[in-house]
Amino acid sequence: MMNSMHYLVRALILSGCCASVVVAQVRAEAVARVFGIRTNTASGTAFALEENGRQYIITAKHLLPAIAGKTKVQLRRPDTQRWLETEVTVLHCGPNVDIAVLCPQSAFLSLKQLSILVGSENISLGQEVFFLGFPFNFERPATFKEGKFLLPFVKRAVVSALVEEGDVQVLYLDGYNNPGFSGGPVVAWDPKENRSRIIGVVSGYRNEPRPVRIRDGGRDTPLYVDSNSGIIVAYPINAALQVIRKNPIGAIVK
Repeated sequence: MMNSMHYLVRALILSGCCASVVVAQVRAEAVARVFGIRTNTASGTAFALEENGRQYIITAKHLLPAIAGKTKVQLRRPDTQRWLETEVTVLHCGPNVDIAVLCPQSAFLSLKQLSILVGSENISLGQEVFFLGFPFNFERPATFKEGKFLLPFVKRAVVSALVEEGDVQVLYLDGYNNPGFSGGPVVAWDPKENRSRIIGVVSGYRNEPRPVRIRDGGRDTPLYVDSNSGIIVAYPINAALQVIRKNPIGAIVK
């Protein structure tokens, strides 16, 4: 399986497809580490992260509520496109932070050639960012000479606010999120390092209640329907890094 991931890495770096990724400032080091996740109750997006020679899987906590300790989840490999049942140890980042850190027994992806910066320092208001994932469980297989690989959707947003809510930081983005992006990475371009940086984890979006009116005559009703406000809710990745550094139990990267 690791060999096929090597082909994915090589394809992303060398192919013409990668040229458009470079222009968009979301390069192979971000794209190749994102994959689908399923639990008994929900599905969404997850991504691999390396810290001190160990690999962890990051996703949204609400995809596996009330689960701590060991459990099994299904993860989809981008190269084989197969769902694999994987045993992980679940670490939470606090009751009010929608991030879960999953610690597999062995590395899920081989990403040695694609190291990425990780950290939510120096976030600027108005900064352009991108978020990656699988909305509505859509698949986007890309064909290279080496084979077909599942790549995440990439959407654009702008940092609107970084707010302290109690003892928790919340990252608000101006963009249009869809169901399925939950757990995906928020990625910014670091011009000093000339590399991508993971700065956050997608949680969801703020709903905006809108009144329901009867079309003929535009009469009001007492009914309201929730609609997407265009405000994305995310959490800074440093919350996950703090938990990882206190619990360095991820899979050893060989």
